[in-house]
Amino acid sequence: MITGIAENVPLNSHIQFDAVLPLKSLLESPDVYMGWDGGVSAATFVKLSNAGLAQVVNSKLPDFLYPKINKKNEGTGHFSEMYLEPFLNIHLKSKADWDYFDKKEAKTVYILLLIGCLVFAIAMLNYLFISSGILVFRHKEFGIKKYLGMSKTDILWQFQMESSFIFGFSLGLALILIYIFRTSISSLFGVDFITFQMQKSLPYLILLGTLISGFSGWLMYKLYSKSKLNIQKLNVSQALFRSKRLVYVSAFQFCISMVLIVAVLGINKQLNYVLSKDLGFKSDHIINISHGAVGVKRKVLISELSSIPGVVSASASYGIPGLESTANGYKPQGFDEYFMCSALYVDDNFLKTFQIKLLDGREFAKGDSTDTQVFLINETLAKQLNWKHSLGKNIYRDGNHEVIGVVKDFTVGLLYEKIPPLIISKEGARNFYSLSIAIKPDDIQSTLKQVESTWEQLVPGATFEYSFLDKKFGELYSDVNKTINILTIFSSLSILISILGLFGITFLLIGSKIKEIGIRKVNGAKVIELVQWLNKEFIVSVLVAFMVACPLGFYVMSQWLETFAYKTILSWWLFAFAGMIAFCIAIITVSWQTIRAARRNPVEALRNE
Repeated sequence: MITGIAENVPLNSHIQFDAVLPLKSLLESPDVYMGWDGGVSAATFVKLSNAGLAQVVNSKLPDFLYPKINKKNEGTGHFSEMYLEPFLNIHLKSKADWDYFDKKEAKTVYILLLIGCLVFAIAMLNYLFISSGILVFRHKEFGIKKYLGMSKTDILWQFQMESSFIFGFSLGLALILIYIFRTSISSLFGVDFITFQMQKSLPYLILLGTLISGFSGWLMYKLYSKSKLNIQKLNVSQALFRSKRLVYVSAFQFCISMVLIVAVLGINKQLNYVLSKDLGFKSDHIINISHGAVGVKRKVLISELSSIPGVVSASASYGIPGLESTANGYKPQGFDEYFMCSALYVDDNFLKTFQIKLLDGREFAKGDSTDTQVFLINETLAKQLNWKHSLGKNIYRDGNHEVIGVVKDFTVGLLYEKIPPLIISKEGARNFYSLSIAIKPDDIQSTLKQVESTWEQLVPGATFEYSFLDKKFGELYSDVNKTINILTIFSSLSILISILGLFGITFLLIGSKIKEIGIRKVNGAKVIELVQWLNKEFIVSVLVAFMVACPLGFYVMSQWLETFAYKTILSWWLFAFAGMIAFCIAIITVSWQTIRAARRNPVEALRNE
């Protein structure tokens, strides 16, 4: 019975739901176990009367938890703990290793913010540098205006108005483009932040634009005053941009661009390396159904599903390889201390369904009542215990359990992490919630219809909801793919801005050397010689940028790769490719404008001078 309608949850909330049900109905369900020692878990929210009480509550939680679970687990090596976490920290800064709700990495947000700031810095540097250079070519304008009585305040006001117009026009154009491409942007970031965030952010954007435009207008006025631009004292060849700052500006742009290129290529290389890594088990053409009724109906479900022609095998379990597992404390034979090991509770079809290789020993025997007190272990655990012969050894947890086999290592948790020591057991079959079905690739739709029909007959009232295991893996690492796409776009933007900045700098540089170009040409200099002459400065800037970008990019990527247990190497070609792109951009941009200037009639340049 529906008792009320809740207002839609804001899109920027990490708690999203379609319906809210009373927890009591879940606790009373015979098919669901919820207890201090396991079962279905629930996220718990606590509202304190005073925020300062959080530390007091945290200090009392160990004593509260001891009689509930830790007293029972004394001597098993398993210890449960609770702590309060600020609600506002959950989405980005949660320390919990498990949560129902959508969470993101704060590190990813900070990286994207840093990249955005760097791209913005490149754009601002280009604007300020080129604007200061253009002042040289406006000497007649300001000279005449000063002659006609224009005061310093009027000149400052003009700079401010020009700067405000440029930034206002840019902000308006940016908002229009964001609105036009809002669907693509939302898809890129995985959230429609434009709908709920744009109105909140717009005042801050306008304020930021106003401050920056005001600062740039004031800076242009200061540069104008410092350079004493007037009719009598102007010398274009002595302009501000004809100094080593040209090399610094170009080198900074190319350095940032090369670091971003290395980052994008490195992240792509690492992701492909990780995702192409052998999982150790079959994940394609396996569908997964998660439901509390699986444990109770597993025998009849597997029996009926196995009779479907398109089904290869079916298995029920508590945990899913590569996605979900639990962990417990175990004391192996010959050791006095407990080891924390990951654990999967499975039936006797598990190895067959996932095609997991058995290295030594035997599989679980058929039947619910057989092999319930024996273990399979993975080769990582066998190596960690340094057992020469694992078969026949005992592992203690609520009694001794004989090791009957060793399986080849397969992915248990995230691909970023090392494969942990693992124990596979047939215990607790009634708590199984996961049903994995390996199907033939032929006529998948027909097989799915038969599986759905069987499910609805055996578990009436339960919605048939399934997912392909390999698709689940793709969704698990979708955030990484989004980050790569964002990095690629930002890198492309930085390169584009660098090209535009280099185009403007080259224009100013060549404009300041028109007379020199004319004299060289009159004296017999060829176009190719002029191109080589003007390219020298920019080749230097690319080399400087390359020398800085290589160690910087190597350090940044090395730190990022440390978060992976299995990582690729940073090949030399990543840096060479980034440097080659920057070099080609510089050569093509400068050469194109130089050729245009060199083909002009030198008499015109000398006459103007």
